[in-house]
Amino acid sequence: MSQNSFLSSILVICILWILTSCTSTGETKSAGTLFLGAVSFILTKDQIVADQLGHYKMKDFYKSLLAEGVTDKEIDAGQVVAIQGSMYWANTASGIKHKRITVAVLPKGMAVEPGNIVELRDPGGVHFYAVERIRAQSLGKGQSSFVEALAPPSIQVAKDILGIFSLIGSPGSATLYCKDIEDEGWEQDHG
Repeated sequence: MSQNSFLSSILVICILWILTSCTSTGETKSAGTLFLGAVSFILTKDQIVADQLGHYKMKDFYKSLLAEGVTDKEIDAGQVVAIQGSMYWANTASGIKHKRITVAVLPKGMAVEPGNIVELRDPGGVHFYAVERIRAQSLGKGQSSFVEALAPPSIQVAKDILGIFSLIGSPGSATLYCKDIEDEGWEQDHG
C-alpha cells in the first residue's frame, strides 16, 4: 500500500468517524441561561435605523427592537449594545479569527463601556439578550480570555486528526472564560 493510499484510507476513516459521532445529545440551551460577553460597542440610533451592527447589516434591526419592546428613549440612552460572546476561525493556518457579535439590551440605569465583561441572559423567544450585570471592567481585570471551546472528546480527536492531514488546519471556536468561574457553577461551552 502506498503512502498516499494509506493517508486516503485514514482520511476516509476519520470522516466516517466524525459523521457517526455527530449525533445530537438533545441538549439545548434553555431560556434563562447566563452567558459571558465583552462589550464591543454601544449602538447609536443612527446605526440602528440604518440596520448596521458594526460591519454587518441586520435586516429590520430598528423594527425588531421596537417589536420586542425596546423604546426610542432606551435607544437614545445607549441601552442597546453589541457584545462579543465568542469567536471562530475557518482554519488554523490563516490565523484569521472572526468575532461573533450579538445584540443585548441594558436594564434602565445601567451604563457600560467597550471592553466591560458582562453577564447576559437568554430571555428565550426574543432576539436580544438582556445584560444582567457588569462582571469586570476589562478582560485583564476580570482575569478573562477567549478559550478554545473543545468538542466532545471523540469529535475533537477526529477534528484534530483531520487538521493534521489538512494543509490549512481545523476550524474552531473560542468562548469567553473568567478564572475560576466554574466555582460559581458555570460550565464551559463546548463548540
